[in-house]
Amino acid sequence: MRVIINEDALEAGQEEALPLGFTIEATRATVKIPPPTMDPSFFRIVRGAVINGTPSTISTIWFKIIEYKYDGKFVELTGEPLHRSYQSITANSDYETVIESALVEVAAGVSIIPNYEGTAAWKAYQFYPTGRTIVLSPRKKLFTILQQKYLIFATEDGWDGSQDNMFFFVATDARNTDYTVTDQLFNYNARQEFRKIISRDEASVIRSDGASTSPIHNLGFLHSTASLPTNSAVQQAGSRTSKIPVHLKYRTGDKVDFASYGVGINPSAMRVNVIEVLDLQSTPAWYMILEALQWFGTTEGGAMPSTIEAAAPYTPLTTGNFDGILSVNDNNLQAAMETIDDHTHTGISTEEIQDTVGAMFSGNTETGITATYQDADGTIDLVATGGLTYNAATVTTGNVTAVSGNHYDCTIAGLTADRDFNLPTPGAAGEKIALRILDGDDTYELIIKANSTEITRVFIAGEYMEFMSYGTGAGDWRASQDGRIPCFAEMDRITSNANTTHSANTKTTVDWNNIPRNRGELADTANDRFNIRRAGQYEVSFQFRPAASVTDQKYLELILFGGASGTTEFGFAVNRVASTGAATLCVISNRPVTCAVADQIVAQFATEEANIGMLRNDAGDQSTGGSWYSIKEVL
Repeated sequence: MRVIINEDALEAGQEEALPLGFTIEATRATVKIPPPTMDPSFFRIVRGAVINGTPSTISTIWFKIIEYKYDGKFVELTGEPLHRSYQSITANSDYETVIESALVEVAAGVSIIPNYEGTAAWKAYQFYPTGRTIVLSPRKKLFTILQQKYLIFATEDGWDGSQDNMFFFVATDARNTDYTVTDQLFNYNARQEFRKIISRDEASVIRSDGASTSPIHNLGFLHSTASLPTNSAVQQAGSRTSKIPVHLKYRTGDKVDFASYGVGINPSAMRVNVIEVLDLQSTPAWYMILEALQWFGTTEGGAMPSTIEAAAPYTPLTTGNFDGILSVNDNNLQAAMETIDDHTHTGISTEEIQDTVGAMFSGNTETGITATYQDADGTIDLVATGGLTYNAATVTTGNVTAVSGNHYDCTIAGLTADRDFNLPTPGAAGEKIALRILDGDDTYELIIKANSTEITRVFIAGEYMEFMSYGTGAGDWRASQDGRIPCFAEMDRITSNANTTHSANTKTTVDWNNIPRNRGELADTANDRFNIRRAGQYEVSFQFRPAASVTDQKYLELILFGGASGTTEFGFAVNRVASTGAATLCVISNRPVTCAVADQIVAQFATEEANIGMLRNDAGDQSTGGSWYSIKEVL
């Protein structure tokens, strides 16, 4: 049992810790560990057992840390699957597109892979009415919206060594019983929750399913061609097990049958919510709780105590100022609402309403928009001012001369050379220019310049930058939004060991032959180096494990070189072997270096003995403890 932490949801540079406690739920986890040596952004929890001498483990997904607590002794980390960030998804998207878009982890460069129960026809249903953009603020709101709109639940489904997985299911869909559990201390609750579900389609037609006397659950928009979800009551709401032994096969959404008590109580099989806990003060210390999954609450808006529910309609009102529809007789909320409901409003003509609203838009001072009331046809014309004008720019054989007030969507795939994006001399402070890279280029860059001076470069699909002028000088531009994507690359050795023939006490460049990751196209196995494409700060890590045994008291040395020709030393590590054996490890971790464009980052090693060589990294998997080399841009 261990906790893996890292700055990104990646294996490179990870750190391990023994958990002092944890709680794992469907879309949330909390863990307590000793203080780490790094400042982590992600964690995952690995559990398992040794079976017949062989470790068998399972890992949660990488959870994004949303809360970091330190009590002077231990650190408590709380994580969720998704970043707490804003996301806008294209209008008219279906459920599957919305889910896949929300699960993309841009900051870490890793996506969560969704898996679905059954055929899941609902994946193809339109999510929102035509023309309406889907906004998730924050992104984790996805899980709440899915439950409200179609009774869809999500649960983390583990890290498989290369990607995170999540499982999605409709809680009311039919499912065969997965497991039978015996729990003599089962906490049984016979409460049921019934609902009438309703939805509205693109023509504002209302569809419903359920008894008219049941409380309403409003699904919201559901296209006329889509089927309503099965309307099943929540059975045995509130039922839950005691602290039962851990079985890592249980997953939220499973259907579990609980053995009879033998006293006339025989719970029926039900969908469960799984909670896994490690609490060293408890007996047992490691346990699970299975509780009835609830897709309907006590009321649509949440539970309301019965005393408040009964008294609320008769809340007293102060009547002294009632001189219109209401009078002194309307002295409580129920009476006042009945008077308002019974009141017949006098007719107001369409022209009167239009003139009243039009007057609200006339004679005012607007900022960023002009409003004009057209009395002839009763309409209001709204024209945005001061926004950015859209431009599509295909940049392949020429430079871009930008104009203030414009947004440029740049297609750069197929560049024949580096091209310039030239910011103009601003006419005033506060002018704006924006650009976005629609598709990247593996070889050449789009160089952003002001007054012929390079500011930065962009070349990765999805990068976005916005600039605002702060004066009228030719170079008076600053980045107001920086959406550059950090480069991240890794090289290792697979299939065969490297450099098995070399001289003693001689620096030797490592012969890499595999590129597991290469965001920004920095990795170059032909020349065994990283080629810098954008000036700035980078962190370089190098792990070396010898292929042959190293004699007692002999040294291993790692050296990192940078600069224009890859010959300027900026990092090294030395390990003198305490006993003979090939398991000796030498590491340089997250060594910072400032780089210029076209710098070459080269890894070399030296040993006191000849022909030691470097151990390969089987199938590109760092967990085997082989050798690897990585670089990460720090923006």
